[in-house]
Amino acid sequence: MRAARADKDSHAAASGNDRSGDQRQRDGIGDPQRIFDPFYTTKQVGKGTGLGLSICYGIVRAHGGEIQCWNNEAGAGSTFVVRIPVATEAALAAAATKEAAAMKVQETQQALWTGGPILLIEDEPSVIAFLRAALERKGYAVVNASSGAEGLQRLSNVGTRG
Repeated sequence: MRAARADKDSHAAASGNDRSGDQRQRDGIGDPQRIFDPFYTTKQVGKGTGLGLSICYGIVRAHGGEIQCWNNEAGAGSTFVVRIPVATEAALAAAATKEAAAMKVQETQQALWTGGPILLIEDEPSVIAFLRAALERKGYAVVNASSGAEGLQRLSNVGTRG
């Protein structure tokens, strides 16, 4: 566990205009729980989005942890505590298995979707040129047609070749 102290000049220590109507202290945070709300900020307009601590909160919660904040006594700023659970061997093994399965799926998809013939139906020559070049770079043999009827004709020709 690690605690960090926010001093009087930090984002958490409010100074300036009270735009949101909350009570602020020069030496701490007026409402420590609100600071995790999205878009909550004590800064002047244009000086910050108020997303930093909200994003931190989301990341910590997504990892099964918690983040807390409170004002220290006698104007000594604020304290933040972040707790994140330690990964167990079982959790690490499960993550490795999940990653290996995802890689296998990706390899299979790549093998299935790389190369081979593809029928491109488009009536705009510049679009045909662009798509043909992109598909050929990926290893596809491109057959293009300028209409649906022409595409059906080309498909039927492919079926009778072999």
